[in-house]
Amino acid sequence: VVRIAGDPDYPVATTSCDRFVAVYVLDLLPEKEIRAAIGEAWRVLRPGGRLGLVSLGHGCTAASRLVARAWSALARRHPEWVGGCRPIELRAFVAPPWEMLHLQRISAFGVPSECLVARRPQDPA
Repeated sequence: VVRIAGDPDYPVATTSCDRFVAVYVLDLLPEKEIRAAIGEAWRVLRPGGRLGLVSLGHGCTAASRLVARAWSALARRHPEWVGGCRPIELRAFVAPPWEMLHLQRISAFGVPSECLVARRPQDPA
């Protein structure tokens, strides 16, 4: 396990990890930095390595969609009120060549989350 401070270049050797996990982190970053983080995940994961992400999402129930819309509005007007966090769609950042293994939207007490697991494909033989 390597805990980092969030610098764009992770102090980890290329293809040296079998797992990369980011929980409620990407929804704090601008889109450019989210893409950079996913790019770094690709770099540090060995072929077959797993990417695990959890973020604030857009909702899967009427109540959670309402919470997400309200949260998004607050994030646009007063980001400091929500700690800079806003709902995102993880799938928009994890596209082929990643292999999507799992994508689930859940809601706990009306707060929507999105959980995604992807794999870096094996190198062709």
